[in-house]
Formats: sequence, C-alpha cells, structure tokens
Amino acid sequence: MGNKITFCGYHLLRHGLASTAAAALLVLVGCGETDTASTTAGGQATARAAPAENRSDGKPDRGSRQASSPVNSLTFSATGDLESALESDGTDLLLTGGCLDRNVIGMSFTRGEVTEKDLFQVRLRTADSVAAGETGTFEVSELGWYNGQFTPEDLPTELNLLVPDAYEGSGTLMLTLHEAGGLNGRMAGTVEGNAKQVDGDNEVMINASFDINLGCSNLSLDGLN
Repeated sequence: MGNKITFCGYHLLRHGLASTAAAALLVLVGCGETDTASTTAGGQATARAAPAENRSDGKPDRGSRQASSPVNSLTFSATGDLESALESDGTDLLLTGGCLDRNVIGMSFTRGEVTEKDLFQVRLRTADSVAAGETGTFEVSELGWYNGQFTPEDLPTELNLLVPDAYEGSGTLMLTLHEAGGLNGRMAGTVEGNAKQVDGDNEVMINASFDINLGCSNLSLDGLN
C-alpha cells in the first residue's frame, strides 16, 4: 500500500514484453525505486526491502547477508560485439520478481531510473517450474538486458522519450543455493546465455551471478486457487 513504482511502459508496448497469466503473480518489472517494502501472497520482492535477520539454523556460513537490501551481490558481464560489466553489493539495485513452489522463476535486477540514460537491467524467466528449495540447472526461456537508453530517431524530439537499448535471448540458470521461504529465503546462482540487440545487430554473451535474500515461496498456484 502506498508504494510508488515507475514502469517501463513505453518499452513494454514497443517491444511487446508482457508476462503470462502465471507471471502476473510473480513479476512486476519496475524501472524506479519504491518507497517501502512490498510483497505478494507468494512472498515476491518488489522493492529494496529490509529482509528478516539471519537465522540461527546451524547451517554452514554461505557468505554475508545484507541487512539493507534483498540483494547481497550481483556480478554482470556482457561480451561479444560489445563489452560491458557491472559489480554491485546490491544496495543500488531494485530486485523485482520471485517464484512460487513448482512454478517458473521470473525476476529482474534494475539500477537507475526510467529517466536516466544509464539505466541497467538484467532479467530472466525460466522455461520450466522450479520447486521451493530446488537447486540445479534450468533452462531460461527469456533472458534480457538493458544496456542504457537512447532516443529513437523515429520519435518526435519534443516527446523527450528514452528507450532502453534492449537485448533479448535465452540461456541457462544454475542455482547452487536455494532456501525456500520468500523474503525469508536465500538464492544464489548464475544465469548465462546469448542475446541479440532488439534495435540493432549486436550479439552478446551474458553472464550474471547473484546472491539474494529471496527463495521460492512454499506456496503453490494450486494453493492459491
């Protein structure tokens, strides 16, 4: 309630990037910060929320868990027709999305605002369902990257609109850590694959490793019906 979310509405219409009915429960791709934390019934993150404190569950230490952001770390690289890299401790990123038990994972990492030319976003959606707590390698049917923004030549200059330099492709997601529980969970892994520039001819290989305080919810779509 009361959260302010800015969406990349123009780009979604221009390139037809729309989620499925199931993903409507899972993913809202925002291009700006929200004021407060917000979660859906499935425990999906839609803000730079402060997660629960570390649990004393006797499990081995898997690295530091941020107290100020759902994202502990993100390391991104694109190679090929152009090269780009980003490394973040998560405090400047907006994490959006998540997953329900036995459903697809859909999420994005965004840095910057829709009004800024240096907008960055990497997003993924798995092709198949992932169970709460499941690890392994999964096919990624949608892998996307925003490499900043530009003003298209075919748009009237007085509109002063910026459009993401978008890349779209597919690949694989390798989850090495997955603790179920929504914002009380944890997930770490690497997504990699090939993507092509939507408004150009560049092709790149994307590699993004992440560690987030978010795991698939123990809820399932069957339980919500």
